[in-house]
Amino acid sequence: MDAVELLPQLKALTREISSDLPLKLGFRWNPGIGQGFNAKVITAGASSTEGIPIKFGIDPHRLEEAWKQAISLGFQPSGLHQHLGSGWTGSDFPVISQAVERLVRTAQRLEEKWGPLEFLDFGGGFAPRYQADQSLFPLRDYALTIKNKIQQSGLKSKLLIFEPGKFLVAEAGLLLVKVEYIKSSFGHLFACVNAGTFNSLPRPAIYPEARHKVVNASCVHSSQPVTLTIAGNLCETGDVFAWGVKLPLPQPGDILAILHAGAYGESMASTFNLRSRPRAFYLT
Repeated sequence: MDAVELLPQLKALTREISSDLPLKLGFRWNPGIGQGFNAKVITAGASSTEGIPIKFGIDPHRLEEAWKQAISLGFQPSGLHQHLGSGWTGSDFPVISQAVERLVRTAQRLEEKWGPLEFLDFGGGFAPRYQADQSLFPLRDYALTIKNKIQQSGLKSKLLIFEPGKFLVAEAGLLLVKVEYIKSSFGHLFACVNAGTFNSLPRPAIYPEARHKVVNASCVHSSQPVTLTIAGNLCETGDVFAWGVKLPLPQPGDILAILHAGAYGESMASTFNLRSRPRAFYLT
């Protein structure tokens, strides 16, 4: 449950459900701090780094109000959830640790007033290694921080939930595109391909910080790589899969592999500009 205001609506929906047991609810709160690789994917705090108000989660000052209202409506609050943002790297660890502290401390206060929680959900956000020089989020330190905070607090909740979806599946997919032609303009060299970002892998067009490694699958190695922009076929200046990448000079017909497309690739693809989405093949 993401908002106190939704509780009456949920109660109206549940009147049609016949059950002798109370319906359990988990609450997503907003701990007041968030972190993400781009302002658009920061999902906690009062506002993003660009000043956009954050729509997610229940204000900490209204969490107990939500708990009381849920009980008065016949629900059974059973857990607490937070999600801070997406794309954490090593430098984000201090902020994430602070949010862990806030979640545990708040859960402790709720347990003191209303009894044991069934679960705590710490959400997700750790980034896969998109770039070779990227510092990975310290998962072991993160786990130890949570373990220590839980033990010190005396919380009775036995279930801890994590949501590492992108971290697990990003490397499992890649996007294959064909080079149609090579273009030189104002000192820039473009490999123009037969796909558009918004139709296949929108992340680089939506988030400037989203960098995907590109491999010339038709000619992997070269003693004289060139610096390229991988340009899509849409009517958008931002329709580029990568820029400033060094590859063996592609030829028309070469296949380029854009890596780490297994997360937020096919699921975000669209028919932007009335272009079709790419075919997907699954290997098991």
